[in-house]
This record gives sequence, C-alpha cells and structure tokens, in this order.
Amino acid sequence: MKNRPKRKIDEVNYWEPLADSMVGLLLLILLVMLLLVLFVVRTKDNQNQDMIEGEKHEDYEDPYAGAGNNKYGDIDEDPGDEWEKYDHDYDDPHTNYGGGGGAGSNSNEFDDPDPGAGEGDGTDKAAVQVQLVDADTGRTIKLSGIEFELYGKNGGLETLSVYYPQKIDYKKFKTTESGTFYLPEKVSLSTFTLHGITEIDGYDTASNTEFTPDSVHGWDDPYIVSVPVSPSKNVVKVQLKDKATGLELTGVTFEVVADGDVVTKDGTTRYRAGEVVDTIVLDDKGYGESKEIFLGKYYLREKDVPEYYAKFTESISVELKAKGKTGSAPVNNLVQEKTAVTFTVYDELYDTRIIQGATFELTDASGNVVANYQTDDKGRFTANGFKKNTVYHISQTGTIDGYHIDKTIYDISVDDEGHIEGEVAKEYKVLNRTLRVTIGVRDMLFKGQMSDINIALRSSNGTIVKTFNTTGIEETIEGLEPGEYLVIMDGFEDVAKTILVEDKPELQEFYFDKWTPTDIGSLAGAGIIGIILVILIIKIISMRIRKKRELREEGES
Repeated sequence: MKNRPKRKIDEVNYWEPLADSMVGLLLLILLVMLLLVLFVVRTKDNQNQDMIEGEKHEDYEDPYAGAGNNKYGDIDEDPGDEWEKYDHDYDDPHTNYGGGGGAGSNSNEFDDPDPGAGEGDGTDKAAVQVQLVDADTGRTIKLSGIEFELYGKNGGLETLSVYYPQKIDYKKFKTTESGTFYLPEKVSLSTFTLHGITEIDGYDTASNTEFTPDSVHGWDDPYIVSVPVSPSKNVVKVQLKDKATGLELTGVTFEVVADGDVVTKDGTTRYRAGEVVDTIVLDDKGYGESKEIFLGKYYLREKDVPEYYAKFTESISVELKAKGKTGSAPVNNLVQEKTAVTFTVYDELYDTRIIQGATFELTDASGNVVANYQTDDKGRFTANGFKKNTVYHISQTGTIDGYHIDKTIYDISVDDEGHIEGEVAKEYKVLNRTLRVTIGVRDMLFKGQMSDINIALRSSNGTIVKTFNTTGIEETIEGLEPGEYLVIMDGFEDVAKTILVEDKPELQEFYFDKWTPTDIGSLAGAGIIGIILVILIIKIISMRIRKKRELREEGES
C-alpha cells in the first residue's frame, strides 16, 4: 500500500480580525467624542444667547424671601441669614443682582432693559423692600402670593430683572409667606407706583401706592415701602315679619354678638367671643342694619321682644362675608310667632274622629273671662295674645250632643320671654267621651244574630231611650248616661233584661239568647234521631246475643 503524501495545512492568523475590530471600535469612540463636543458647543452657544436675550417672566418670586430688618415693624427675618448661601459664589450678591440700568457688576455685559427704573446718573439707586400691612394696625399681613405691578412716573409698566445665574425679566411681583418681597433690582431715586392686582381674603384690594426712594439704599438697608390694605367690612341686615300674617314687626331690637373670636389676617383680634358688636333697631317697616363691622361669624340675639310675641328660642347665626360685586350684604329675613296654644278635641275611643263645635273659655288668674273659643271643622282652635309673666286658664264649657266634656282645667303660664313651658306654640289634645253599647239577640242553640226582633231600651226613670228592630247584626247605641237600663224584646216587659252601662270609653257589649222555632225543631229532630239510634243499637245488641246463643247450642249438640 502506497503512502499518500500529507497535505500541508495553512496556519490560522488570529491577529488580523482582532486588529480590524480594534480599529472599528476606535473609530466609533472618536465619532462619539466628536458628537459630544458638538453638543457642548451648541449648548454653550444657546446659554450665551439666553444670557444676551433674557427670558420674560410675568411672575416674580422674591429671591430675597424673608430678608428684612427688625427696625421696620413686623419684618421678622434676618437679611444676613438669607444672603449667606450666595456669599460662597461671589462677593456682593446684591450688586450682582441689582444695579438697575446696568449699574451692577454685570452692567458692562447687559444693556439696561428698563429705562424707567434706570433713569438718573446710573449710580444713585435704592434697593426696595415692599411689605403688605394692615391699614388700621400697621402690622404686616403675612400672606403669600399677593401680586403687584410697578409703574414709573411716566405711567409705564416697569420690567425689572435678575442677572444671576442668567438674566430673567419680571413684570409682576409676589409676596412671600412673610408678606414682603424685594424688587429684583435697585431702582433710581424717582417716583414709582405699586398697583395691587390680587383680591386679598378678608381685605379690600390694595390701592395704588406711590413712593420715591429718599436716598441711596443697599440690599442690607433697603428702602421700605409699606402697602396699606384695609380690612373688609360689611353690615348685618335684618327684616322681621309676623309668621302668620306677613306684616312687618316694629319696635324690635337685636344685638349682634361675635360667635367666636373675630381675627383679621394680620393676627389682630377685632372682637372677642360673646362680645356685643352692635345693636340693630328695626324701623317702622321692620327693617334695620348694623354699622360696618369686620367679616366673620356672628349671631343675632333679640333684646326687645314685641308684646304678645315669643322670643326666638335659638340664636340666629349670621356669617358676614365681603360685599362682592353687588356692594351690599344679603338681608336676613326673619319671621316671629306670637305666643300661642292650640287645642284639638278628639273622640276618646276613636282618636281619628275630631269633634267640631266644642266650646272653651279663657280666664286670667283672677277668674275674669278673657275670651271664648269654639273648635272648627278640624276640631281645633288657637288662642294667642298672651301677656308675658302671666298665668291663664282654659277650660271646656260645652261639646256636641252625646258627648261628655273634658273637665280638666289647663293652666297656661307665660314666662318673661313669651314661652309656655319653653315653647313658642304649645299644643294640647283634649278627649271627649261618649258611652257606647251594642245590643244583639241570638238564637239559643247556634248563637246566630236574629232579625226582626223589636227592642226597646228604657232608662231607669222609665224613659224610652231608643227602639229598633234587629237586622241580623248588633245595634250600636251612643250617647248614653251611666246607669241601669231595661231591654224589652217584642214588648214582653215581664221578661225584660237589665243592663248596667258604665262610665268608660270602651265599647260595652250585651247579647240576649232567645228560643226560636228553629231551635225547637232542631231539638225535636235531634231527639227523634237519638231514639232511632238507641233502637238500632238495642237491636244490634240483641242480634249479637242471639247469634252467640245459637252457636253455643250447636257446639253442645
């Protein structure tokens, strides 16, 4: 076997593809670095452009929030503390921020964006701090977000700027939580006007405040501008009428009482809880109003009550709010009731049945008759016109036929506020009684109601009270007097039945049993059937006895 020559295997080169990969990776890294450089350059250009052009912002958040000096009233914050965080980056933060009209350290870099604020020689300027104060007390009103605009002496709207870390323009300025703010840059020693544009809760909108810085002021000793705002006030209006007639009530006085402490936003307590703030006297049209008082919660307390009327049992709550667009407060329409009692007369047994025509009498403590009343078609009457601190008596004097009056005497005691047992109008329920009996005649055996039985009901004095023929149902008789009565059936007085009618509201039932031909026939038929049954039973027994005897005889044989 011939040996085949061995083939020469080419050696594998691993370095060539590795080198290609490294070259590609290096090119990729160079490309990424190039893109990053372009991005950084582009971003820097944009920032420089923004620094030059500036950004317009309508709202200005005070960068010096809380800065102030205790010598200016209620500005409690320490300006040094507020500025410390900027000192690490630059020496004079106020100069870097300020210098309106290009007077600051950046003045060579930016043109003056606000010719009005920068009028003058460019050096005589003042840092300005604005504080919102109560016009009555002079205390700072610590409310944030109250917006202002600034106008120059020529009436133009001013635009102020901050310059670090980039230039930002502002046309509106807001108070911080301390109720103050700094203008973002120093202004010239000229005349300016602050115009309030925010409605302040509990206060009227701030009026225009004109100011002129008196001299150069730095950020550590700013020129203070106090913007006074007046606490809102309003009046309490009352209209009083009679509840029943709708007529105006005169000669009434109400006290306006603080329902809790009334405190304005500057922290001043204007009225203490329970303090009488004002008195309202109603005119001949039943109308009155208080003086202007601070907004808050109050209640009306009736002081002078009209004769025959009851004082309000509950205080009348009033929440006084700002005048609003209408410029006036709503009227508190009140109705007042006369001291009154209402009596309603019912049947004692059936309380859904009212009694019309019952009569009553009203007397005073001396027994003099003051008035008389009669129940209407609803079984009631209402009495009023009671004097205060007086005792009256009401008693029933009459009722309709067949009923007995309520003999209770009702005492009506009216206190000094016109109340009866603590109520303005009190109701009484009166019960009148009538005696009711039912009379029925039943057959003796089956207890069914019998018809066509003549019944005569006679009183103990011999008077026939009522006669009727039975109809198969019980007869109800009302309006009887208590006592004994005779029930005479079909004129047989010798077998009359006696009943006792008692004085009670319940229905009294009387039934009488009577033999009828049906009863007798039924008894006779039952007797005959009984006899037949006895005969049958005897016969059956005899047959059984005979059968047993025959069987016994057969067994013996």
